[in-house]
Amino acid sequence: MPDDSIPRSIALIALILSAGFFAACETAFSYCNKIRIKMLADDGDKKAQRVIAIVDSFDRALVTLLVGTNVVHVAASTVATVLAIRLFGSSGTLISTVAMTLLVFLFSEMLPKSIARANADDTAMLFSLPLKILMLLLLPVEYFFIGIGNAIKKLFGAKDAPTMTEDEFASMITEVEQEGVIDHEESEIIRSAIEFGDLTAKDVMIPIDRVIAVDRSRSRREIRELVTEEKYSRFPVYDRDINRIIGVLQARDYLFDVIHGKVKPVSQYLTRTYYVNPNQKLGTIFEEMGRLRTHMAIVGDDEKRTLGIVTMEDILEEIVGEIYDEHDSRPEKGAAQ
Repeated sequence: MPDDSIPRSIALIALILSAGFFAACETAFSYCNKIRIKMLADDGDKKAQRVIAIVDSFDRALVTLLVGTNVVHVAASTVATVLAIRLFGSSGTLISTVAMTLLVFLFSEMLPKSIARANADDTAMLFSLPLKILMLLLLPVEYFFIGIGNAIKKLFGAKDAPTMTEDEFASMITEVEQEGVIDHEESEIIRSAIEFGDLTAKDVMIPIDRVIAVDRSRSRREIRELVTEEKYSRFPVYDRDINRIIGVLQARDYLFDVIHGKVKPVSQYLTRTYYVNPNQKLGTIFEEMGRLRTHMAIVGDDEKRTLGIVTMEDILEEIVGEIYDEHDSRPEKGAAQ
């Protein structure tokens, strides 16, 4: 055996392990739980703070990892070829190619990535310091390749995609639920909150033909009987034509005066009417209801026709599910919802 075979063998092993380090880093920093590590960083964990710093500049980290991977792969192949030729002569090149393919796949790719994937958080924090040092040493190289990448993206009009789409986030919630981190009810609330931003007034409104409304032209007795029998807290009030909503009757105030025998004309119990377009987003309606301190919105079209109503309760039910009060009939256990 040549005198330099042992040093070359040690160098080859070191290069293969270095390639494994770069592969493990790439996998760990791609799959680590950034939310969990952010919480550790906020608590003062130095390793977690380094991980967050690397994740926040992952383009630089990726360039460092790719440069490092390519350098050690080329160096390992060169050392292995020289060593194999010295040991096996002319057939050394073939032996080196086959051996390096197996060794690189096993020890520089599959095993490091599998271990890092299974222990992403711990691996990321373990390797955060050496990777941070390498990023500082290769800073000029990083900016050079990032600049080339940005120029190519501009040339082809490529745009940065969002870190996570709505569908991907919903899938993540499903996985978290399946792992038992959150229960089904919490998962449903989160999914409803995700979908909430896409809903409009027409998606949740009660159609006008199902709305119990009060005609101002009715007698006091008829209005009193209607409000007493229906047991709703608010009633839209119209003037002879349902398309002429003039306000919302607050049943509590009205019934209080009924009990004390001092009923005033119904128009004196009305609060202002809040009109919304059927295509208006629920989020906007919800915010405006809070600002106006009202619990009911009248949905009308551009031709001033009344299409229905949206209540604060309807909006909240889109997030938290069905809300029951003392007058609602709850479905019994096992009954169809």
